[in-house]
Amino acid sequence: MKSLIKIRETEPLPDPGMISALDIANARRIAADIFGAYGLSVPGYLIRSDSNKKLSLEIPGYQGIAGLTLTPATHGPATTCAFFKHCKDLCVLTHGRGAFESVIKARSARVSLLLEAPEAASILLAHDIDRYSRAWDKWGLRLNVASDLAWEIAAPWIIDRARLGGASIYDYSKRWDRDPDPLPGYRLTFSAAGHSIEEISGKISTGANVAVVLPIDKGYPLPNRWHDIEVIDGDIHDLRALDPRGVIVGLRAKGKAIHSIGSKLLYEVAS
Repeated sequence: MKSLIKIRETEPLPDPGMISALDIANARRIAADIFGAYGLSVPGYLIRSDSNKKLSLEIPGYQGIAGLTLTPATHGPATTCAFFKHCKDLCVLTHGRGAFESVIKARSARVSLLLEAPEAASILLAHDIDRYSRAWDKWGLRLNVASDLAWEIAAPWIIDRARLGGASIYDYSKRWDRDPDPLPGYRLTFSAAGHSIEEISGKISTGANVAVVLPIDKGYPLPNRWHDIEVIDGDIHDLRALDPRGVIVGLRAKGKAIHSIGSKLLYEVAS
């Protein structure tokens, strides 16, 4: 199976610079063939503000959060993350709306666009960023809602373009070798999956943040500390760029993970 990570990090998306209405129209014509293969028309946005329920949570001072949602793990035409061993079958993006055929096709079409037509993909992504920048003074952007590309390599211009347009850019990542601040305005929170307490503690000691999924039901409080490390509630909103440094981002188990005690994605509650 092709790897979107390897392809786009070896051959990054080109920076389209200033784009015209003609550029956008031509890009949409190219995208139409790719989306048409999935029985779809080209959507108004590739980057969407309604792609994930958590992205819609209100944050004081911010107009909204937009995200790029691709197919997770190996559920589409190419792999979109490298470390999915512990979470592929539990991924929250594969249940609920994520299980609908129409949603899977739309996400797959976006992956195919990034694979097959990088110039057109770049123009349409830039167009989306420009539209959000015009509509919102202050906003959040999550480029890996379901994937784990190093966008600082695959398309660093996206980070700069969105930052200049008022965006705070962030992602979760299982790639612990990445810099927690890959580029100015782009911040990572590392996801724990099969990592030891010592590894998590060591990562946090560098000033990075680590997201830990705990078997706690919705509506119940998270512990204030976990293995003597400060915990913040990561379910209040998704904009991780606003978090303090050197903390555990506690997340309540959702979807299939709720009943997966013993999996390497779910950690035990500790005081």
